[in-house]
Amino acid sequence: VVPPGVVVQHIKVHGAALVDNLEGEPVDRDVIVILPPSYAKAKARHYPVIYFMHGFALTAQGFYDFMHVPESLGTSAAKGVDFIVVMPDTDTKLGGSMYSNSPTTGDFETFIAKDLVSYVDGHYRTIAKRSGRGLAGHSMGGYGVWKIARRYPQGVSSIYAMSACCVGPRTETV
Repeated sequence: VVPPGVVVQHIKVHGAALVDNLEGEPVDRDVIVILPPSYAKAKARHYPVIYFMHGFALTAQGFYDFMHVPESLGTSAAKGVDFIVVMPDTDTKLGGSMYSNSPTTGDFETFIAKDLVSYVDGHYRTIAKRSGRGLAGHSMGGYGVWKIARRYPQGVSSIYAMSACCVGPRTETV
């Protein structure tokens, strides 16, 4: 259920980083953008953005449905905490992108960090700098949070990896 004032948009974002992938994955990706209630009214205000990434064998829509994102955004807004949530769909024929740079599925690392961020900053009233961006993700999305934040630390100020897969303890000695 979408709370009053929360706006949910289903858009497509072109991923230049995904062009010529060997699987033939679509380069125009589905993205869900959730805007807080104040967005329509406060025309001069700019908002922080949380890029919320789904896990393996899920889609953005499946993750959106499971996580009840609009309800959470509405609850936060009622407490005076407003932000935009962006949920990219990175599902592939292989079940997921691992948010990696792969010739097979495409460079989803760069798609998120560059193509998607650039699109969102260019089309929405965001705080278009590091301090206005965060990454969150579950499972494969949590792994993607670590990968993207390490590779592009200048792009995000906050990270939250929930049940991140594929990240083992470091065992090397110094």
